[in-house]
Amino acid sequence: MKMDLTGEWWGTYYYPDHAGPVTPFNARIQDNGGHIGGAIVELDQLGDGAVLNATIIGYRHDLHVDFIKTYDAEAPEEYGNPVDYVGSLSPDGSRIVGVWSLLEFDGRFEMYREIGAAEKIEETISATVDF
Repeated sequence: MKMDLTGEWWGTYYYPDHAGPVTPFNARIQDNGGHIGGAIVELDQLGDGAVLNATIIGYRHDLHVDFIKTYDAEAPEEYGNPVDYVGSLSPDGSRIVGVWSLLEFDGRFEMYREIGAAEKIEETISATVDF
């Protein structure tokens, strides 16, 4: 099976026990024989809603994905530590689900690259946010 993560992905990450906001993001990934790199853009859901940019670097092996997200220097201080993402790729190559960890804190995430992924994220957010 040849899998390649190259392309645009839409994702969402979640804080444990609703300790923070549901956060959507957009990732552009380049997969070079299992070595992955790219960029993530998201809004600062913890602060003023500013755009946050980050780089990612990691690997993919079969259905296993592992990458580190590092926010750029312009990000607020609370985004200063790298975040580790470890997940599993669906057999059809359209979805990654897993956990992220930051120091002693962790949560879950999901990413989609299928057509309609942005709509799927909106549905997920609507279903998990209490009004």
